[in-house]
Amino acid sequence: MKVTINERDYILLTKCPLLETTERYEFKTDVHQSFDATEEERIPLIDAARQSFNYSMLAYKAEIQGMFDTFYDELRAEYLIPQMLETVTVSDIDGDFIDCDTSLLNVGVDSFILVKSNNTFAAVQVTEIGRYEVIEEVPTYFDGFRIHTAIEATSPILQPLRLCIIDGDMTAQMNALVFKPQVTFRVLENIEYPISAAPEQFNSEDYCDWKVLLNGDYLDVSFSQHQNIVDGGMGNIWGYTHWMGAKKMFVLRLLMRNPQEYIDLKKWFYRRRGRLNAFYLQMFEGDKNNPVKRLFRLNSDAIEFNFKGAGIVETNVPVVELTP
Repeated sequence: MKVTINERDYILLTKCPLLETTERYEFKTDVHQSFDATEEERIPLIDAARQSFNYSMLAYKAEIQGMFDTFYDELRAEYLIPQMLETVTVSDIDGDFIDCDTSLLNVGVDSFILVKSNNTFAAVQVTEIGRYEVIEEVPTYFDGFRIHTAIEATSPILQPLRLCIIDGDMTAQMNALVFKPQVTFRVLENIEYPISAAPEQFNSEDYCDWKVLLNGDYLDVSFSQHQNIVDGGMGNIWGYTHWMGAKKMFVLRLLMRNPQEYIDLKKWFYRRRGRLNAFYLQMFEGDKNNPVKRLFRLNSDAIEFNFKGAGIVETNVPVVELTP
């Protein structure tokens, strides 16, 4: 539906997305590798991750025409997309200030919030975080969000809204009963999640005590090599490499069983900043009494979350071993 905030029009999507929907965050890191691949220098190129949604929805019968017209007419509009798993319940609202713990929502000044109460929705813009009141001649700070207009809501639920545009084309499947669009939304804001607290340290690097899950019956492993093949078309063929050894790469499957674990992994990813910061991880070598810890970094600047329903989220994390 179309909403107007501070004399500017937006398209607010409140319809629950399908489980095919994914969320993606991406940093950018320049990796300079030594000639023999024994060392590397990693340089960060952006300060905040780029965010996008690959959205899938379903309109049924009477809803088809409205959703069809919305995407056709507003293909170039700005959209407000809710972060479905980031929610907080607050006390009743009656005015232009929402009392809440602002650390529970990743929302800044000029960002947007969706207020849900009794099956009604209101999109508001944050103009200020926190306020001061003078109590007995002492300035006292109250945490919360100052919003652009006064509203009333009973036991509302808050969700962050991301300001987006449609990236590329919108495609859909359609028949007489359903309309199923597939669209990629690119977030225009630079979302900066808080960095997770420092975990246990090992050799001055973070140590991640992950329980690695198999992808089906297996753990995906690959060995990468530098290889030059010399073939003159006749006679012998030669091959050589500059690397001292092959690189071991793994794809780790992680399962988040509730929204808090999902948010915690986002903070962990921001601590890694894509491929920038290395970490230690215990793999399949050794045993419980004598674990083997190897130094890794992410093998991609991006991470993608797949929503499974019931608050469960899954992701595959590619890593490359740095330990010689």
